[in-house]
Amino acid sequence: MSLQRLLVALIVAPLVIGLLGDPVDAAAQQSAVEQAFSAVERGDFGPVSDLAQRGEAIVNAVQPYLSSPQEVLRREALALLSTLGGTRACNALVSALADPSADIRSRAGFALMAHCDLGAIAPTDESLSALLTSLERGNSSAAPLLMLGHFTNTAALDALQSVLQNPFSVKLHPWSPLVSAALPARVALLRLGAAGSQPAIRRVIAQDDLSEQVFLLAVLDQIEDRETLLQLSKHLDDQRPIAGGGGVPSGAVPRRRLCDLALEAFAASLDLTLPFDVSTARRYHPRECHQVAVAVQQRLAQD
Repeated sequence: MSLQRLLVALIVAPLVIGLLGDPVDAAAQQSAVEQAFSAVERGDFGPVSDLAQRGEAIVNAVQPYLSSPQEVLRREALALLSTLGGTRACNALVSALADPSADIRSRAGFALMAHCDLGAIAPTDESLSALLTSLERGNSSAAPLLMLGHFTNTAALDALQSVLQNPFSVKLHPWSPLVSAALPARVALLRLGAAGSQPAIRRVIAQDDLSEQVFLLAVLDQIEDRETLLQLSKHLDDQRPIAGGGGVPSGAVPRRRLCDLALEAFAASLDLTLPFDVSTARRYHPRECHQVAVAVQQRLAQD
């Protein structure tokens, strides 16, 4: 081989491996995953827990276990992908929303809410089918309803409208308060620009039920309507305590207030630059809440 060809090979080979993956490494990852899940079948859960340190490289090897006939393997695959996070793992998790087990369906929804950007999940036909199946079979997580707000087709709209007629109870996280499924359905319909969705959400905000306000602030990143955001910004001055659903489990110390959740929600959703630290589980000074209220007004006035 000439020196020129050798140099080309040395340059091109790493690029090809970067695009297609190293087949030797992929085989090693596959083998490690197979051995770990075989151990689960024997009642040994240690090896599957250790897989998380391998990162997103194992997602393709883990994903088939979401379709295993053994529920324990499906549950462990779900838990592992939830731990991994990232776009590939989150897209893989969507199929678990349609799992035959109600427990796994709910776990998948809670995992998606906790670890994934719902807007970054690919709106494929397979994902839509999983969402619709999840609603048909029943899911105590609000995630499938919120995710339908990213599908601009008749099937998604029909499913959301159907929930308004036959609501059930859902929650965002295992510790969150229950709310009517009509609420996340209305949030999704608002995102899709459905007729009547804006006044319906504004009525919910005006009624001021605490659990519903907590829910709306917790999913503020799913709301783009300017008037709705302005109406929700009133909670930056709301001192009512919240017992769960505010980003931390019930009983956490210090006790959180609605204004604390509102501050963090607006800071994250609008990507605000603030002169103080924003971190979950803290309480904010009224001065800080006022600063965010001013920043929200200014940002929304620009849109």
